[in-house]
Amino acid sequence: MCERGVWQLQQVLLRYSETGYSSSGVRFYLKHLLPSWEQRNPQVEVLLQQDKYAQPQATFVFRSGARSETPLANLQPRQLEELLQLHRDSSGPNHFLKHGGPKVWTERRSIQGLWRPSLPSQLLALRWFRRTRPPMRLPKYSAESLRLSIQAIRGEGRWGSEREFPKGWDQLALKYAHYQPLMREPVVPTVKQRQPQQQQQKQQSE
Repeated sequence: MCERGVWQLQQVLLRYSETGYSSSGVRFYLKHLLPSWEQRNPQVEVLLQQDKYAQPQATFVFRSGARSETPLANLQPRQLEELLQLHRDSSGPNHFLKHGGPKVWTERRSIQGLWRPSLPSQLLALRWFRRTRPPMRLPKYSAESLRLSIQAIRGEGRWGSEREFPKGWDQLALKYAHYQPLMREPVVPTVKQRQPQQQQQKQQSE
């Protein structure tokens, strides 16, 4: 990635084997496709390392000093090309990306609207309080999340009651809306609606 005219990827070290089957795609790429990639990216230093008994691997070194290692075993030449292009367009390795976790939402105002978990997950979280046996573990959600679950089930949104008119995205309402078509029959204007239109057309013609 180029930041203020400076490319962040500085060096690429490709380790492969001359006889290993897992390095066949890397060997094909080094022989036929790597020279053209080096011509398009002269700012990147490409180093080759042969290791007879090791799995193929790529090591990317960025200007910030960060390093990223990616295995290349059984990759096709096209996949290796896309991998080099991806790291060339990156500013560094992504060590902070996290996925998953419990579904939560907040009462703070947001331009994205109201976010809620599904109703089954809310009921499952509240089931911990209706237990008959002593608990074996703590509840999955915090006290604030459970309070928000009770608030959402009662129909009390963060901008007041939502029983008359929901102010956020209701998953159940959207579910039933997608089950049925939005318009079953075309809307035909009535006689009262046609009269003002006919009068306007007469005035324009006069």
